[in-house]
Amino acid sequence: MDHRRDTGRMQLDPVDDFASVAARNNADWCDLVARSHGVGGTVDADAWTSSVRTPPLYPDAVTLVRNVDAGSLLARVDATGGCSIKDSFAELDLAPHGFDVLFDAEWVSRAPAVLNPVQDSTLVWSAVTDGVTFDEWERGWRAADGSPPVLLASLVEDCAVTIVGGARDGVIAAGAVLNHGHGVVGLSNVFSDLGDLGDLGGDAEVWTTVTDWIATTFPNQPIVGYESGRDLGAARRAGFATVGPLRVWLKRT
Repeated sequence: MDHRRDTGRMQLDPVDDFASVAARNNADWCDLVARSHGVGGTVDADAWTSSVRTPPLYPDAVTLVRNVDAGSLLARVDATGGCSIKDSFAELDLAPHGFDVLFDAEWVSRAPAVLNPVQDSTLVWSAVTDGVTFDEWERGWRAADGSPPVLLASLVEDCAVTIVGGARDGVIAAGAVLNHGHGVVGLSNVFSDLGDLGDLGGDAEVWTTVTDWIATTFPNQPIVGYESGRDLGAARRAGFATVGPLRVWLKRT
């Protein structure tokens, strides 16, 4: 997989399928994380797959197109208990194969170079470029939702990745991961210790300020990602639109 940064503007018109673009960008990110743990994935016309179990929180396959044959897909992964499949179009039926739905979500996208209304915020965003700052960022990411230590410092050095931290009074209080490819910026792993903002859902300050930073730093590229539940409300407040459903399946143990 080519991990060089793609900084060219993606030429999209109304008939283009943002869900497909977001799925391909997300598959790139899954591949990067897997490879940082020494697990190599394979990209075929219909899916990204790993024949070896991937790190925690990351799928063993990501579908890239619609109408994927479930049997063929599962033959390319370790389909034993604990296997997870990211069904990028929420159309597979993996229940007959012993899978349960882990969660449903929505792909989201945001037009390039569109800034949110000016708001009071003391968060100062910048790229994480060294191991010491990454360690602080990674501790904040894990503490935000109890995640296992799966994101490694080597990701900082990958030209396809930008890890960003939002500092308050010199201390990282929020963060996110950006991955660059297929003419878009993928936004994932958004976290903060700022607390919830009631009916809005998620942390609206983090979403609006980080997307402004992205729009300023990468002004010619749409932003894509996926969210569910309360964080989806925060993404919408920050200017994201939903562009299609996805589903993650987990094999019963």
